[in-house]
Amino acid sequence: MYSHQRLIESNRWFIRLRWLFIGAISLGTYIFSSVFPVLQRSIAIYSLAFSLVLLNIFYLRYLKELRIQQDAGLLLRQLRNFIHVQIGLDLLILTAIIHFSGGADNAIHYFFIFHVLLAGIILGRKESLFYATLAVFLYGGLITLEHLGVIPHCSLVGVAFGELHLDYFYMLSDFFVFLWRRKS
Repeated sequence: MYSHQRLIESNRWFIRLRWLFIGAISLGTYIFSSVFPVLQRSIAIYSLAFSLVLLNIFYLRYLKELRIQQDAGLLLRQLRNFIHVQIGLDLLILTAIIHFSGGADNAIHYFFIFHVLLAGIILGRKESLFYATLAVFLYGGLITLEHLGVIPHCSLVGVAFGELHLDYFYMLSDFFVFLWRRKS
């Protein structure tokens, strides 16, 4: 079990890593919508990056308020729950970013592994397995919904393989590779 100071530092670290992700996703969106224009829904991706900025600002303020908490046991629970909220919202936003950046046509879905690793480092094995399972369901749900036409697929413009979401064999193989990467 971690001390409250270690969990505070882990939360700060996680927030700093999110700033790096926001910068990377914003730069990547600019490059792949302006320099190499393959993204169709760059406004949606920028909006999601902006929502991460707002969340990060909220997270910093919330963490500052948590540090005032006097009861050590309550503080530990709140800090652990705070990390769970961050990881859960990040995974949902990442799923939306994957959708708007091409879904299965884009290899960005491997970013799920960072949250699983972070959960393992900060929270432990059980939580890491939970988030690995959640990531599998989120990605599997996304590619299934795109494949079935329930949600529209956002193809990459000018990329020869822009209709991979309709190829049943590709979708299954991509999903199983995604699963296999989780186990290794």
